[in-house]
Amino acid sequence: MSTTTINFITHLIGGPSDFAVGWIVILVSSLITITIAMVSFLQWIIKKLNKKNIYLQKTQQLAIGMDIRNFENILGNPAFINKLDDELSGYKEFLFSNPYFYTQAIINSEQQVILFSITTKREDFNPKLGNGSDGDTGPSVVLGKTSFSEIGNDPQKIFKHYDHGGIGFYSEVFYFGRPGHYLNYAFTLNLNGKPADLNYTLRSFSDLEEVLDNPSEIEKFRSNTRINTFTVISDIDIDKITNLILGPRTGQVWNLNH
Repeated sequence: MSTTTINFITHLIGGPSDFAVGWIVILVSSLITITIAMVSFLQWIIKKLNKKNIYLQKTQQLAIGMDIRNFENILGNPAFINKLDDELSGYKEFLFSNPYFYTQAIINSEQQVILFSITTKREDFNPKLGNGSDGDTGPSVVLGKTSFSEIGNDPQKIFKHYDHGGIGFYSEVFYFGRPGHYLNYAFTLNLNGKPADLNYTLRSFSDLEEVLDNPSEIEKFRSNTRINTFTVISDIDIDKITNLILGPRTGQVWNLNH
């Protein structure tokens, strides 16, 4: 740029001592403000991701056979402790809650966890659970993402419970043999978890027999419905848990939120 042109621009804007300096100060101040805002936003994102990762790690630390005190060390104080009845008399239920997921633990008289369920509470919290999470060929599920049809087509048990006049809980139990470490696994839609919206409902089914008598309907349901609760079952007869709601019950969730 020629000296004549520079002199003309300097004359036009009033020189660096007044108008131009003012605009430079405004521009620099704006850049600083934007930079601070971006740094703050990045710090917020990093903090949020770190928090989510901490809770993801908690889901991987839970295991069948643990003393319930280990669950408490990992998850904190339980929100509810209930004695179970009927076929499960002699067992206790613990329910833990945090911003990302619910954990249900059933313990025997020796305080050992013989069943536990993880239910996601958020659309954006989708832990991968099961043996497949560490590269094994056993059962795995991404909570809130995996559909029932992706697990398999031959469950050992199918059971459900009604809640406030409509279907509230639907569960399937599978046994995978050695890849599943000889444990039973249940996969559940619990309407207290996420996603809780149904593209297809079972309200037309009055009982289990009707479900099994309508293979095309159950196939449609299994293909369109995502699992939000993952359960590992150890030393307990699966026939005894068909009256157990896997994951949080509506009354528990209501009490936590009110």
